[in-house]
Order: sequence, then structure tokens, then C-alpha cells
Amino acid sequence: MADQPLLTPFQPSDRFLRRVGFSDHITRGGMLIWKAFKERDPTLSFTFQDETLRSDANLDRYQAYYSRSEFFNGNLPGIVWLSFEGLSLRVAPPLVPRQDPNIEEDPTYGHLHCVTDAPRDKAHMQILAKLVNDAEFGGILREFVKLDAA
Repeated sequence: MADQPLLTPFQPSDRFLRRVGFSDHITRGGMLIWKAFKERDPTLSFTFQDETLRSDANLDRYQAYYSRSEFFNGNLPGIVWLSFEGLSLRVAPPLVPRQDPNIEEDPTYGHLHCVTDAPRDKAHMQILAKLVNDAEFGGILREFVKLDAA
């Protein structure tokens, strides 16, 4: 929304959401695999998890909102989070989040859009997956759900 304020400087405990687009990126045992961070672009997209995205009901709305995107084709994307501290201090080289609003493309959540540099290689992606799986600096909030076509 055009009237949304820009984000303030990030704190170590701030969280960033990443949508997971494939069912095989989260195992049946609830572990994220490194391919969830594979990106063709030079940046990796995240959504800043502000107070409006903290409740289960609002996370459900967020997940449903993105299921309508062309990328997810009606399937519910998985949602994982990583903390600012995890991305900035626990990954080498660091992947420091920065604001990258895209309000015109996404009037609902675009003001919360952030990016980091894309991971440089598989080992870098594996570190990110480990942060999510260890649950101290990240975690899985929603699993990918493949919906049957009507």
C-alpha cells in the first residue's frame, strides 16, 4: 500500500519469510533442503515478518494470497523464516537483508519485500537450510501443500 511506511533498521531478532515453491524442498520429516535457496536471480527474496504476520490466521492469509501467484499455480507455498542475526552473522559470506519494496507489483505485502544477495554456491545454501532446520535462527512455519486442480 502506498501509505505504508518504509521499514526501520533491522534488529538481530527480526524475522524474514521465504516462500518455498516445491513439495520436495521440505522433507516428510519436516526438514528444509538446500534447494529452497537456489535462485536464478542475483538476489534472494524475503518478506519482513512484521507484527501483522505473527498470528497463525495472518500467516494462513499470507500463504493463501501467494497461492494465487503464477509461480505457485494454486498450491499453498511452504513458508520458512530466518532471523536477521542468522542471515547477517551466521552465514559466511553474510547475506544481509535490505529493503526492496515492490508495492506496484504487490500492493498487499510489497512494502515488506526485502532481498539479500543470492547464495553463491551449494555449500552457502546448505548453511541457510541448516539455520532453518536448527530452529534457533530459523524455522518452518508452513509446509508446501499441493492442491488438486478443480
